[in-house]
Amino acid sequence: MVAPEGVEFDVPDANHITVRGIDKEIVGEVANFVRAKRPPEVYRGKGIKYATEHIRRKEGKAGKNKNFNYKLRLAVLNCIKIFSMYQSYNFKNFYLFA
Repeated sequence: MVAPEGVEFDVPDANHITVRGIDKEIVGEVANFVRAKRPPEVYRGKGIKYATEHIRRKEGKAGKNKNFNYKLRLAVLNCIKIFSMYQSYNFKNFYLFA
């Protein structure tokens, strides 16, 4: 990309781009154009973002199923309680780890 007249780019390192200029409106438009090339991702946090911008991260599919193991353990323990009522086995020291 060629910088418009009155706007200059500064790249201090591989992860930072600084857009400078006299006209604040043109600098904002150029910065928005650069950011639109790769907007920030809400799941991994990758992409181009402003220095003062905070990206709200979302949890992925794995985060939604964290409660599944807990529900599975409860279901198994309930089955053991029912089974132990009808049988003479002792299941007090039974633990399930997933």
